Amino acid sequence: MLEVAPADAAMVHCLASPAALGALRIDGALVAPIAPGELLVISSPGEAASVLAAARSTLAGDPHSLVLDLSDAYGGFRLTGDRRSAFARCADWPLLEGLPLQQGLVAQLAAKVVTVRDELFVFVGSHVGHHLRRRLLAACADLGVHELGRVEFRVEAGVE
Repeated sequence: MLEVAPADAAMVHCLASPAALGALRIDGALVAPIAPGELLVISSPGEAASVLAAARSTLAGDPHSLVLDLSDAYGGFRLTGDRRSAFARCADWPLLEGLPLQQGLVAQLAAKVVTVRDELFVFVGSHVGHHLRRRLLAACADLGVHELGRVEFRVEAGVE
């Protein structure tokens, strides 16, 4: 069985020198590098303002830093149950163990894939979220898909 639920999250992009980014820690949020000089902070939607404030404060010493709340630019789904089979059907790259955030094409869409506990979150551009849903449901129909109500992204305090 596969459970699919629309997922809301605060998505804050931070650009700064690698040294400045290395100092960024935010309890209750996933802080994950996505490129040299760039990281993404993902938290529950209600934490967006505090994540922005913490990131801006930490990175204030870097004159070239930029912190952007791009939460509205992303749409996503939480997959539970037979999530690995669902992922394998929609992506042509392996889901690696031990990496909380990975990037690649899922259902032919640029995606950020986040693993938290036994949940798999797939975030894509909000303008194509409907396509991701349709592709997940079609590719995984034989997995006994159950669509659930909207959920919020959450991590345990201290997770990075």
